[in-house]
Order: sequence, then C-alpha cells, then structure tokens
Amino acid sequence: MTKGKSYTRYPAEFKRMALLRASEDGVTDVTVCEDLGISTRQLSRWRDEFRLKGDDAFKASTATRNTEITQLKKELAKVKKERDFFKRCGGVLRQGVRLKFRCIKRHRDNYSIQMMCKALSVSRSGFYAWSTRPLSKTKQENIRFTKLISEIHQQSRGVYGAPRVKEVLMSEGHHCSKNRVAKLMAKSRLKGCPKRLARGYAQPNQYSKIAPNRLRRNFKVDAANQVWSSDITYIQTKQGFVYLAVVMDLYSRRIIGWSMDKNMGRHIAMNALTMAVAVRQPDEGLIIHSDQGAQYASLDYQELLNKNGILCSMSRRGNCYDNAVVESFFGSLKRERVRKYSYRSRQEAQLDIFDYIECFYNRKRLHSYLGYKSPSNFEKMTKSLN
Repeated sequence: MTKGKSYTRYPAEFKRMALLRASEDGVTDVTVCEDLGISTRQLSRWRDEFRLKGDDAFKASTATRNTEITQLKKELAKVKKERDFFKRCGGVLRQGVRLKFRCIKRHRDNYSIQMMCKALSVSRSGFYAWSTRPLSKTKQENIRFTKLISEIHQQSRGVYGAPRVKEVLMSEGHHCSKNRVAKLMAKSRLKGCPKRLARGYAQPNQYSKIAPNRLRRNFKVDAANQVWSSDITYIQTKQGFVYLAVVMDLYSRRIIGWSMDKNMGRHIAMNALTMAVAVRQPDEGLIIHSDQGAQYASLDYQELLNKNGILCSMSRRGNCYDNAVVESFFGSLKRERVRKYSYRSRQEAQLDIFDYIECFYNRKRLHSYLGYKSPSNFEKMTKSLN
C-alpha cells in the first residue's frame, strides 16, 4: 500500500514489458490495459516516450544523470583506491605503528603517502622520520632471508612450505628456524601446498549467520507490507536459462516485485526488491524472508535492505519448507504455464512469464488460501472492509 498517494508508480521494467506485450500480433491496447489495470492514455504516453528516447526512455533527465554519474565516479575512484590499498596491506590496521610504516613504504609507488597515512591513522612526519632511520641487523637479515626463501619457493614452483624451505636453507649453510621462515613467508604471502582437509557436507537445518529466521514458517500475515518473501528460480529455453526473482507479499500472496535475466547474479534479487519498494513504499520494520543464497547474502543486497529499513530473515539451510509459499508459487508457474510450452528464445519466455504474473496470477487466478479470490481482488476487498 502506498502512503496516502492516489497514483501508482510503475517501474521502468513494467512499462517496457507492457509495451512489448502490446506489440504482439493480435493483441490490442485495450486488452493490455484491461489485463494490467492501466489506462490506454498511460500506455500511449509510454509508447510516445519510448519512440522519442528509445533505450533511454523512463530514465532520469540527462543533465541530472550526468551530474550524478560524475559525482559517483569521483567517489568510486576514491573508494577503489582505498579498497585496493586495504586489500594489499591485509590486517595491518590491527598492527603497531612500525608495521603500518612498513606497509606504507611498500606501497608508496602505487598510492599517495597522504592517503595511506590517513587510512592507517598515522602521521606523515612520523613516517618520514621512521623511513630515514638505518635498518637494524635483524631487519637486514630478514631481508636477506626473504630473498633466499622467495628463490627457493619459486624453484619449487610454489610447492614448498616452511618446513621444506627451512631444510633447503640449512643444507645451503643458512641457519634459520622454521618459525622464522614461516613468518617471513607469511609476510611475503608465500604458501606451500598442504594436504586438503576433508570437508563435511552441509547439514540441513543450519541457521544463517547473516540473519535469523524471523518468519519461522508463520505464513499467515494480518496486513499488507508486514512480511514479504523472495526467491529465485530458472526457466529453460532453447537459447539458455532465464532466471526469475520474485518478491511476494505474504498477506495477499501477490507478486509485487520481479526481475528476469539470463544471469543469476545478485542484481536480479536487488531489482525485484527495488520494484517492490517502488510499488508499495513500505514503512520501516518490514520483514523480507529468503533462503541463504549468495544473492541474498551479498553486501549489496544487505545494504539495500538497510537503506529501506527492511529486516532480513533467512531460511535454515537445506530446508525449503521455510520458504514454502514462494516455492509453491514457482510450482504453480511451472505447472500451469512453463511446462506447457517449449520456449524458442529468452524473450518469448520473459513475455509469457510477465503475462502469467501480471495479467493472470495477480489479477485473475483464484487462490485457495485467499478464499478463491485473486490477490488483487483480495487486497481491494480488505481495503474496503478497513
């Protein structure tokens, strides 16, 4: 439900699919508008905008977009520099000042000293004072041993670890303990090839470390925009797979957000959630439930949830019943539509799935849980009762 607004915001992907459906043979604008619950004037306005702007239709103005892109590029370049530096310097943030100075000296050819000192919370004057001091005897020996260790490691084609490197050093007359070799190899990021430890199989009913299972199979919700559920499935075509991500409002079982693509990345989960937020504009405290897939556990997806004040809930690993409602929707989709056709292309599959979700399932399909009402009619009836 929107917050006191008398109009509906239609996402860009919704508009494009509506125009694509209206361009099919034998399909009229009136039919499309009746199926989607929009006016012919809206559809005509979308078509005119698409004719004028093409692929740039339904986007923000060029000036605004260029300004935002320029600003984002600057911020991104700065963040990339800092990120790359932190990747290379490892866990030096937790180390002492001397180790931080060594890290800065090691990377001074790639990054500005000012940026590195600020990132590591040390002073530039302190770094310059440290860098002019002569090396101690121990440091000079470490430099010599590091060079020898690197040569031995390279000669072994990366096979030798600290024990074998130490033995080679001893055979060449260089006395160095195994622990010292291990420390110097760790600093130089040199590793051997240890035996692989046997990995156990993932056990079912393991709870997520990202978010707790807030839903706990309580699929009965008293009002809209309180609990949503999301999942991803695939549809096979002759061109390859089409991946579908959906967001369902458990109150009415309506699909309020969806996204389709040939790649199953975190972007389709994020696009589906973005559509749902744009259409419903929920209050903070909403719960969205999903499985423990990499798309939902990604930092970008979690940041999108935090940005919109949405609480994350995740199923137990290996337990599909924790998200049974969306799994049931996917079963209905494939049983009632997908398995009846052999899609020749991804676009054909996308059009058919769009038709099933927006034209049939949300607006016409009678749902047994809703007393054999469609999700759309169920929401209208409950609004009138309230």
